[in-house]
Amino acid sequence: MHRRVGQAISTAIIARDEHAALTDSVAVVSDRRLSVAAVAALLGTAAATVIDTAHGADNVRTLLGRYCPDIVIGDSSWESAGIDPSQWGGRVLLLLDPEEEPQVFVRAVATRVQGYLSHSASEPTLRSAMYSVRDTGYYVDPVLVGRILWASEEAQRNPSTEVQLSERELEVLSAVARGRSSKEIARDYDVTAKTVCNHISNIYAKLNLQHRGQLVLYAAELGLGVREG
Repeated sequence: MHRRVGQAISTAIIARDEHAALTDSVAVVSDRRLSVAAVAALLGTAAATVIDTAHGADNVRTLLGRYCPDIVIGDSSWESAGIDPSQWGGRVLLLLDPEEEPQVFVRAVATRVQGYLSHSASEPTLRSAMYSVRDTGYYVDPVLVGRILWASEEAQRNPSTEVQLSERELEVLSAVARGRSSKEIARDYDVTAKTVCNHISNIYAKLNLQHRGQLVLYAAELGLGVREG
């Protein structure tokens, strides 16, 4: 059964690996508790200790902000909660089903992640992926190589139609189109101005744009935002 992309994050588990080779904290985040339970079980067999859990998007964001995990393992819904592990130097390992629809892979390669792992990965493969993402900043499960390469080529051929902004990025983009400054947007959403700037930087990178004028034009094309008078 195919998953609906873009569902809100519902669950997160923070674990700390007891192996000397990987003492970092690892977060498992998903909109499906089955995914969380499955990965947590793999981590458990690898001598990892669960140290905290959270349910609901707001609580998940709070939990991640508290622990700043080195590795975030999530499915294709993780970005919808506005989670950006790069803010604390964390890296993302994205879980994908090899049988997913093609556009799921196109959207996946447009997100800011460092690794791609099959949902059916074994415990040794999971550990290998975590080591690689931590040490080299990149990993592709051999099971997914063909799909990821195809999606990367497809995204390059049609860059404007494959961009996927998170829900929070769309909110920030809409606010920018209304003429709100970064400080004003930060007050609106009760976050720091630095967080807003990070969101805007991510939007620039995803859309391949350079300044706010281009963002406003892009927002207008999407029908977002009405400039405040």
